[in-house]
Amino acid sequence: MYLVFNKSSFMIKGNLILSMNSIHKHMASMVTIASILFLFAFRVYFGLNLDFWNDDERHVYLIGLDWFTSGNWPYFGPDVIHTNTMIPGALQGLLVAIPLFVLPIPEAPILFLNVFSMLGLAVFTLYCLRIAKKIYGEDYVLSAFTFQTKKPVPSHLAHALPFIFVFAWISLLPWTLEFGTHVYNPSYLLTFALLFYVGFFEQSKALQTGLMSLKSSSFIMGLCLGSIMQLHLSWPLLTPLILIAFLSRFKDAELSPFKWVLYFTLGAMVPSLLLMPTLLEFGLNSTSASATSNIHLNWSNLTYIHENFIRVICYATYEVGIFLGGHEWPRERYLLENPSIIPFALFLIIFGLLQVMWLVYGLYKFLKSGKLEEKYFACLLVALWLVSTLIFLLSSRPPVSRNFYLLLPISLVFSFLWILKHMQESPRYRSLMLAALVSSLFYQGILSYGRSQVEGLYLNRSKVVDAIEARDSSIFETFRFPQIFKKS
Repeated sequence: MYLVFNKSSFMIKGNLILSMNSIHKHMASMVTIASILFLFAFRVYFGLNLDFWNDDERHVYLIGLDWFTSGNWPYFGPDVIHTNTMIPGALQGLLVAIPLFVLPIPEAPILFLNVFSMLGLAVFTLYCLRIAKKIYGEDYVLSAFTFQTKKPVPSHLAHALPFIFVFAWISLLPWTLEFGTHVYNPSYLLTFALLFYVGFFEQSKALQTGLMSLKSSSFIMGLCLGSIMQLHLSWPLLTPLILIAFLSRFKDAELSPFKWVLYFTLGAMVPSLLLMPTLLEFGLNSTSASATSNIHLNWSNLTYIHENFIRVICYATYEVGIFLGGHEWPRERYLLENPSIIPFALFLIIFGLLQVMWLVYGLYKFLKSGKLEEKYFACLLVALWLVSTLIFLLSSRPPVSRNFYLLLPISLVFSFLWILKHMQESPRYRSLMLAALVSSLFYQGILSYGRSQVEGLYLNRSKVVDAIEARDSSIFETFRFPQIFKKS
């Protein structure tokens, strides 16, 4: 008996293998794109139904609508209610108005915001996965997202699963949905904060992943800080990170302190160009009034130190209880009137509370960890919590959760690494996280539908349409502090 080896048969088999690999790779790309588009559609739907007619949201929308309808340059941004001032700079107005110029429909700013926020979420997801692979290895990360299935998952799809899962996990968190999907100035902080932190992490040799160069990350930090300063008064919370990044340049010859300052300043100058018209038109006092009028020594804010810690931890959890009250719409009643949502709500409330306790324990373990990166993230979170509490001693008002929103990224990356370790070790934990993700999808979706009847844009969309068509923003709303636009 003789074995005959045919050269052409090997070629055919080789081509079949290449063809199957190509199909699997294409399938993985299609699944990733489909997941991103689905999450985008979900977040847009959520944002369209969320608190459009509240005073703060209406007036943020008005800033851009007024420029679109009247052509008047938006010299000032969001209102600072308790001091009757407005944050100087045109960035907020541009972020709302430019989408209206491109597509003059009421939904345009919400569509743009969700594209913008998902860009930040995608970049941050990439960083989380890259730093995890650097710390634990690629095989470790892949095994954490290996779910039991009847048929083996193709390798290309298995490599795509970590991004899809982590991106979905972050995108469906209560804090990235409530602040990041509808026109409200804290929503615009999400992307700038995420990119700022990625830039900061890439400054450290221990946390570098190659996602950005040192020059690019320095530029991004400056760009994001300059942008955040025109959107919200909480920007001082980032100053400790800027100081750390600058001082680290003295220990690293790759980028000198002088060059770091140069690239950081160049980045900050880009959004600062939008501040120049305000400075030229209304003088130097206009750019400092909103900040200085809010600075008062307030020792009573020190009593919130423990509460502030829980706030920072909660950003990265599915703890939905915080959003179940204190709103004009009685959501508790909606839950009782719609029994189908109750199982998801109860699961997320219980899971979220347990998650908070589990993350507090994880922080303790990371602080004692032998891995430099784990200890670095844990120490950074604790340091930012303490420094932020001290910074709020200079605030005239007590701190609320959204005022610490700029600390969300450090909470996310710490939480991701801690959860990853347990997903890798336990298939049950993977299933539990998957259940939380699916429950969040159903809970937020059903809740959002209920909101559409009492809070969302479609409650009175025709009013916005009339303002756009008539080129008259006063049909929609008028400014709360018109005296600010008068020159002194």
